[in-house]
Amino acid sequence: MTRLALTLTIVGLLLVPGQAQQTSTLRIRIVLRDAAGAAHPVPRHALLISDNPSSAPPRQTVTDRDGVAELHVRPGTYTVESDQPLLYRGKSYDWTQMVTVAAGRDAEIELNETNATVTEAASGAAGASEVLMEWQDSVVAIWSETSHGSGFLIDRNGLIATNRRVVGNAGTAEVEVTPTVKIPARVVASDEAAKVAILWVDPGAVASMKPMRLQSTPLVKDQQVFAIGVPLLQEKAMTAGTVSSVKPHAISSSVEVPRESSGGPLLTVDGEVAAITVSDANDAATAVPIEDAKAAIAAAQKKIATGAPPEAAPLPVEPVRRLSPDALKSIVQKRAGSLSAYQMSSEDFEISFVTPVMLYGRQYEAEQLRSRHEEGNRTGTVSETLRPLENFENWTDYVNELLPVLMVRVTPKVVEGFWQSLGRNAAQTQGVNLPVLKHPKAGFARLEVYCDANQVRPIHPFKIAHELPGKDDAHPQWLYEGLYVFAPDALGRQCGTVKIVTFSEKDPAQGDARTVDAGVIEQIRRDFEIYRQ
Repeated sequence: MTRLALTLTIVGLLLVPGQAQQTSTLRIRIVLRDAAGAAHPVPRHALLISDNPSSAPPRQTVTDRDGVAELHVRPGTYTVESDQPLLYRGKSYDWTQMVTVAAGRDAEIELNETNATVTEAASGAAGASEVLMEWQDSVVAIWSETSHGSGFLIDRNGLIATNRRVVGNAGTAEVEVTPTVKIPARVVASDEAAKVAILWVDPGAVASMKPMRLQSTPLVKDQQVFAIGVPLLQEKAMTAGTVSSVKPHAISSSVEVPRESSGGPLLTVDGEVAAITVSDANDAATAVPIEDAKAAIAAAQKKIATGAPPEAAPLPVEPVRRLSPDALKSIVQKRAGSLSAYQMSSEDFEISFVTPVMLYGRQYEAEQLRSRHEEGNRTGTVSETLRPLENFENWTDYVNELLPVLMVRVTPKVVEGFWQSLGRNAAQTQGVNLPVLKHPKAGFARLEVYCDANQVRPIHPFKIAHELPGKDDAHPQWLYEGLYVFAPDALGRQCGTVKIVTFSEKDPAQGDARTVDAGVIEQIRRDFEIYRQ
């Protein structure tokens, strides 16, 4: 049991509620230096902060990926200590340090190898922090048109391994090295049977990253393992567990990997990659052995030997600043008029412009309906399934984050076919009323957006995937919508004309260009006004 579990019998705060005393920021940094003097930040290390003399149970904080933790405290003297010792390279590090915070001044303390209690760790002992310290920078987030997952660098040429589900049948993807750096990637090898895909990025863009070591010895039952992944819109995280079974092409363990972060490495205590994590509804295994990826890796290495790498130019990323739900609620409550998406049409598609204000408004409306017990059940007809502010399917979690971004949703129009209409009319002459059977006019292929003559690059070119009924599970059929994500100021007054060009699956080379009404652009600008204040 940890020290925190022993002491936290009630919720304790260092800040006395209602006390109007000025607070300061206490910044704690943990870093260990190796024999060569290289600094290694310590991520995800839990610390306990107690005031002196003690007036409440300790407050817990955890260092971020850069080994830093910050918290607001009132002036006074504090004890900073490890919740549990850190195991790193055969040694155990335990910190207990005092720090004084003066009124009106911030304070900073560094915990390192010189002020720690250092002992020899038990033989074979290893901790999650040690593995995460060593390899977190080698793990990346991967975005494809229909999914989000993790991957990891496997060589200096820029090859990245992942679970094939993350990229599906796509030929390209986006690799997020850090929350502020995202680069293009090309899928250079894909093995559906092995559930493995190999991506290629510009080697220069990942030159500071260390390729992970691939294990040659198979895992065994009860062996300790660690998984590193990048959950959707979150920091890299590690989970630990033990191997429960090892079968050909399948490894089960007690490590839990969320679906949106699968594709990352499953590591041994020595920091070697033993498997690639999998989290699919149809897969019983939590990982596929790295041995199963060797053929795809070899094919990728052969392919890139004579090809040019993808471009190195960074891609747009989501803005860092967000609004609190309370701020959005205030806007929605004061908003006059409809909170529906701004819409226009092309020949084959309905085009909707969606802002965070609209999305929160839809959530707020649903909450109000539930509070009055008026929610009711919704049917699954096509027209309702493709509502502009509902049913984002595979991107629901992303949309629900209410990020400060503009989303352009492109929905296929549904029509009744000629022969269906003819048959229904003929049946009516015989006194039989048949339901109207509609089908998508065209499947979505891609979208281009122009500010005057300049094409605007999206943050993400997503596709919403709707599985069509009536097909067997082994060969599902999909209907795709477009959900392109743009920076909030991508389309604004700086554009004399905004043009939307849609491309359908039936004619992917021929675009349908439409000009966006200036009034719509002004409405979008107003929705993001609060972010500029």
